[in-house]
Amino acid sequence: MAKLNWSKVKQPCHVWPVVPARVRKMLVDPSNPKSGYHPVTGNGKALRMLGKFAEGVLATEDHDAGRKAFALVGPASSGKSWTAYHHVAKVLNLTFVDVTPEFKTADELFAIIQRELEKNGLALVKQVTSADQPYEYVLPPCGVFIDEAHQIKKSLQKGVLLKAIEANDRTLMLADGSKVSTAKVHWIVGTTHFYDLFKPLRSRFEKVKLVSHTKAELAVMARKANRDLPAEVCERVAHYCRLPREVNDFIRSLRDYHRSDGGDLLALVEEVARDKDIDEGGLTAEQVLVLKALKDGPVGKETLPAVTGLEESELFNDVLPGLMLTTPDMPALVVPSRQGFRLTPAGQAELASRRAAA
Repeated sequence: MAKLNWSKVKQPCHVWPVVPARVRKMLVDPSNPKSGYHPVTGNGKALRMLGKFAEGVLATEDHDAGRKAFALVGPASSGKSWTAYHHVAKVLNLTFVDVTPEFKTADELFAIIQRELEKNGLALVKQVTSADQPYEYVLPPCGVFIDEAHQIKKSLQKGVLLKAIEANDRTLMLADGSKVSTAKVHWIVGTTHFYDLFKPLRSRFEKVKLVSHTKAELAVMARKANRDLPAEVCERVAHYCRLPREVNDFIRSLRDYHRSDGGDLLALVEEVARDKDIDEGGLTAEQVLVLKALKDGPVGKETLPAVTGLEESELFNDVLPGLMLTTPDMPALVVPSRQGFRLTPAGQAELASRRAAA
């Protein structure tokens, strides 16, 4: 990385006073309601790792978190985006830039970052370069999060991203030859397939493992986001859901029913579940279709949509993720194998219980 003469950099940047050690401890403690991590439920070990790093960042005047990059690795709906947002925006108090993996060039990536900085009052100023200040643009401290990073084109992983994240480079090269310093960018990626990343790029990240949420954690998550709902209502909602997004959708419907009809919230939970075709065991009609489709053995990925009668996008984005997650209180019901998707013993038991009930 070129040595910068920071006195020559006209960099837009907020300046914060150094946060006292006592306050830093509070800000990174998820159990403290005033902590930026408090809205994040579960994944205590991951938050502890992020928090230890954040404490050091909060001890600096510009909250420069550029010295480390993290990879949040976990299954779908384990909270990668949610965790990254609260880590960057709420704990570190930095601009959070959310990037999808579909960007095609360095210029496109730079434009996304620039737009988000401008929204936060940090309009970039093009610099006059010199021998000791070779960058046209110098990004201020910020956090850039790229979800499902393994989907980024390999050519971009090998070139654009590796160069921007590499400690001895930290440069984003634009098509017109302009150089962008990324020295103070805190890079975070989320991925379900960490080892599909380009190996040298992968080695630049500290791996932080996230796990799926238990039913108890889903209930806590619902309670945190909906303080007006009684705990027993949140617990019952969690019974009918397997993923955080399902909890949010269910509660939105519950509120609609309550505004329309009033009445007892617990009774309305059961009504919403019936109308959403969620059975007493907490599985949707579509999920039960998948279990039935696999009762005689594995079915290939290409064949499963036709066998179940479900649209491919619905099947792989909405139906299967809930069946494949594993937590201490929710074992996976379906797993992939060389022959295709197959039922686990827990999945066979769920299917057998429904046959018995019928």
